[in-house]
Amino acid sequence: MKQLGRLGPSPAMVVAMVALFVALGGTSYAVISSSTVPDSQGVFHACVDRNSGAIRIVTNPSSCHKAVAHGKHKTHGELAVAWSQTGPAGKNGTNGTNGTNGTNGTNGTNGTISGVAAGGALLGTYPNPTLAAESVGDSTIAAGTTSVAEAGGTVAVSGTTPTLEKSFDRFGGTVSVTRTSEGVYNVAIPGVHFFYSHEITQITPLAGGAGFIAQISSAGGHLLVDMYNTAGTPVDSGFSFVVYD
Repeated sequence: MKQLGRLGPSPAMVVAMVALFVALGGTSYAVISSSTVPDSQGVFHACVDRNSGAIRIVTNPSSCHKAVAHGKHKTHGELAVAWSQTGPAGKNGTNGTNGTNGTNGTNGTNGTISGVAAGGALLGTYPNPTLAAESVGDSTIAAGTTSVAEAGGTVAVSGTTPTLEKSFDRFGGTVSVTRTSEGVYNVAIPGVHFFYSHEITQITPLAGGAGFIAQISSAGGHLLVDMYNTAGTPVDSGFSFVVYD
């Protein structure tokens, strides 16, 4: 009869035994300094006897016994096993459900400008400021804004006498006109020191008059208007004028 040889533990048995060893705390089979187990990488090393299944903790897998032949007999040696002190990270869990919305906060109080000082063209405090004097008057607009009509009027001429029928002066003065010679009229505009190349001036001969051509110049800060007929001869004739800044 042929004698059967002794079989070693299966791999599954080895894993089960290692797990049992770990569960028991790993103190029943060997005494090794805690400063070397596990190793610096957090790995436990052990040797499993291939015949008996006995486990012993080691600091290096090279400590496990190799298989050795003794004539017809052979010592199967030990199987080196290892496991990590910290297992692999598990999968991420599913997202939790959204929490309920918080309650709305209370409304803040209304702001106020009561008592705040006004500025610019306003005097006093809010909510009842007042306009400063001349803040939006004609003279302020005329002095501070370009391309605004500063003064204007209509001059009717009867014989040699000019009459200012309608006029305005944004600076608050009274426009006046005098005849200095035939067809030449001196227009004085208070608040405007007129110089023909500084102001934009529009002259329009009045319908029915003898003058069809108008020419402007300046003298002493006044507007001078010269009226001519089609032949270029000075004539007394009415006109209207507008002076822009």
